Amino acid sequence: MIGFNSVLKRLIQVLEKSEVRYAVVGAIAGINYGRTRTTIDIDLIIDPSGIDILNLSSILSAQGFAADSEDIKSAINEGSHLTIFDNLSSFWLDILFAKRELETVTLDRTVDIKIANFKIKGASLETYLISKLYFMKDIVNEQNAEILEYKDVQDFMAVYVLQKDNLNEIIFLELIDRFGLRKVFEVILNIIESVREWK
Repeated sequence: MIGFNSVLKRLIQVLEKSEVRYAVVGAIAGINYGRTRTTIDIDLIIDPSGIDILNLSSILSAQGFAADSEDIKSAINEGSHLTIFDNLSSFWLDILFAKRELETVTLDRTVDIKIANFKIKGASLETYLISKLYFMKDIVNEQNAEILEYKDVQDFMAVYVLQKDNLNEIIFLELIDRFGLRKVFEVILNIIESVREWK
């Protein structure tokens, strides 16, 4: 079975040949910021503007990914996720074609990240954390013990504690206010403080 490094190498070749604007997000971005976890998928945001669907589909297929141009077209039109399986391994790609403001902001603020000795465009520390908070908006009224069960909460807390000194706080707080995330951020900060006190 082919491993993660091979999948990532082939994906980078796809992204370079197709010349799409993209950002690696999710678990891979989290790993870059020190979050230890396993994953069997690679999450990407891709800018759909000016994309050559047939070219992207062809390049993906040539690199061993089970891509279909009609599926790509539907995902772009619907603004939905697209899962593309790797025919050579047990990994897959989860692609989101940017449609919402948060996705566009993530693309606008990409940084070079290094994963498994490969350089790739990824979510900045600030947009990585904002995306985690964004997906927590609906759970802030739950009990702390229940909130801690969510992966996004665990990811946010781990990366925030590890990277707080590297965070551009001005940009981070601007994005918190821009996306209406102040309440969820305060809830998570209180949980972090209570965990520190407990230790």
